[in-house]
Amino acid sequence: MVKFNGQQSVPISGIPKTRDTVDLQPQWNLIGSISIPVPVTTIRQTPPGIVQSLFFGYNGGYEAVDTLEPGRGYWVKAGGAGNLILSEGAPSPNRGVPNISLVLAEAASITFSDLSGAKQILYFTSESLEENLLASFELPPPAPEGIFSARFVTNRMLEHVQKGKVREIPIQMSSVQYPLTIDWGINGQPLTTSLLIGSEELPISGEGATTISGGPSRIVLKVVGQSLLPQEFALLQNYPNPF
Repeated sequence: MVKFNGQQSVPISGIPKTRDTVDLQPQWNLIGSISIPVPVTTIRQTPPGIVQSLFFGYNGGYEAVDTLEPGRGYWVKAGGAGNLILSEGAPSPNRGVPNISLVLAEAASITFSDLSGAKQILYFTSESLEENLLASFELPPPAPEGIFSARFVTNRMLEHVQKGKVREIPIQMSSVQYPLTIDWGINGQPLTTSLLIGSEELPISGEGATTISGGPSRIVLKVVGQSLLPQEFALLQNYPNPF
């Protein structure tokens, strides 16, 4: 990782590399890629199942990716020492590589964007998720001081709310350049949702947005998982009466 005082172009020459073995240490690793795009489903893990997270890139905020692009860096969490083999080839059977596109497409989302253009999308769902799948949505370490960051207090980008349960999930934010815009999309989830912003509660549904002009403000996502069982029922005279 290299830090510059401002935007600049730095030419770097080299030869194409279409295969590489990347060593992993326990916990979070910052890795590079090769000279061609590499779908994460083609990455061989040694030992199998060592990857315990999604692969995350950074683009004004952390985002889960399904392809490693040339010249970019990515975060990945490992359960122990091992390595990844990056190459071009057919998909290999990998444990620990969930279908992130499907999971996130069906989840509700809230997006935090500040004046600098940085943004972070967080997700929540009422769908049942296996514990290891939920754990794979843990975010990498926070960005350095001065760079926008937003995440659930659990350190994940996706949270689960059980049907019939109530959860209040604080959101940790740092280095925000106000005003802060919050967009949401509930995506038909059977959830009753609101944002607790300071001392106020803002119910949210469907799609919408709000703006916070200044901070710091305590922001909490409050979600009620609706039960699919009827709360009451009644029997009425059928019409017309056949008797």
